[in-house]
Amino acid sequence: MPYSLKQKIGLVLLLTAVMIISAAVILSQEGRAPAHPMDQAFVTTADLRIGQHNGVWYFHYPHLQWAGGITASLAVGLYKLIVPASPETLNYHIKILAMLLFFLFSYLLASQYLKTRQGLFLFIAIIATSGFQLIEPTNELIAATYLLAFFYGMAKKWNFIITTLLLVCFGLCKAELPLVAGAMMLYWVWVTPDKRSKALIIGGFLFWLVVFIAPGLYLYGIKTISGGRAFCSFSDHYPLLMARYKLTDVPEPYKYFTYILVCALTNMLVFMRVFKGIFGVLVLRWARCREKITSNHFEPMVLIGFIALAIPHTLVAAFRARYLLKFFIPFVLISVVYWEYCRESSDKPAYLWQARIILALLILTIVLQLAGLMRIIENPYFLEFIG
Repeated sequence: MPYSLKQKIGLVLLLTAVMIISAAVILSQEGRAPAHPMDQAFVTTADLRIGQHNGVWYFHYPHLQWAGGITASLAVGLYKLIVPASPETLNYHIKILAMLLFFLFSYLLASQYLKTRQGLFLFIAIIATSGFQLIEPTNELIAATYLLAFFYGMAKKWNFIITTLLLVCFGLCKAELPLVAGAMMLYWVWVTPDKRSKALIIGGFLFWLVVFIAPGLYLYGIKTISGGRAFCSFSDHYPLLMARYKLTDVPEPYKYFTYILVCALTNMLVFMRVFKGIFGVLVLRWARCREKITSNHFEPMVLIGFIALAIPHTLVAAFRARYLLKFFIPFVLISVVYWEYCRESSDKPAYLWQARIILALLILTIVLQLAGLMRIIENPYFLEFIG
């Protein structure tokens, strides 16, 4: 049944408790951000101050290829301008900020699609026990928050200027995400009926792209968006994965093709390990993909974005668990929405049984996530290929 205002307040209080506990866990970890080459070091180098040193003006605008990308680094830099933090506490500040925004937009988005208090409770329980709110580097959480804010803006029908801004901010958080944001933008244009709106979407997307990239191009030239990150990732992943599957002696003409297959297999294993029972729910959902359960083209846009994310992680470097954070919340939300949909159709035996199976899979996911939560708390950065 739909939840009342009193029950909604209870759910908000539950989420608040989860955020307080998550903040306490973060405060029990290291307050000083790790040094380069650790990716979390971007929180120390993100700097929007303008000044002079030895008579030379300086302004450290971020590069897309660097850890933190452009827009995640800008978010951190802006926070540091407003809230001074010592090097000993900076990591606390940024991780707690990212965690709070991540949970906030997760809840706001879920409240647009979930109709029952049980569904929203399940959703909160799954995201709370995932441990993703604790991981490093923090740009993964910031990117996920931009994406969730974009989906929420789409659901609320915000102005194109704001929604395209959020989509571009998501796309410029990491070097592989412009492809994802571009694919989602093209699908958005395709499903938009009138020409004026299509033009506003394309124009807004390109406008914000130029706004964020232009300062770097002016200061550093093409280096602000180009670099060897893809080659470095390939160089790291290729020997590791080929050795893991004992394929180092593959004949020369077949090596790269074999590597693509290995990446695809690894990606599937990582997806199943990260999503646990939700993987089974998604299989059930896509078996009935012709039945529409969400509005605003939410499901196909999520799927297109995920496919665009998987392409470079198949051709260049396989998924690590933390890379899936960007689409973890959307897939969890789709799973819980589908459970609600099957419950509503419980007068049909097939849907009744699906609802029971889905609920069991969602509860299994929570249990398995609780079992692995301590591992993430103790080691929030090094999430391996399969877990």
